[in-house]
Amino acid sequence: MAFTERLITACVPTNPLIAKAFRAVDRAQFIPAYLKHMRPLAYRDEVIQLQDGASISQPSLVAKMLQNLHVEEGQRVL
Repeated sequence: MAFTERLITACVPTNPLIAKAFRAVDRAQFIPAYLKHMRPLAYRDEVIQLQDGASISQPSLVAKMLQNLHVEEGQRVL
């Protein structure tokens, strides 16, 4: 089972739009090119530390936050 499907199963998002968004966006795209050696980490449910204290959030936490925000189709969240 692919990472995204395992994550969706683990998080059990009740909003199908959240699951759809997770399927549509490859988390590895958010890892800068100069850190391409870290791209395999994109397929883990953990925080990815970048440089200067920046990080990419843990996917399951993002899913839970989106669930609690009651995001609707067409809305964008940063």
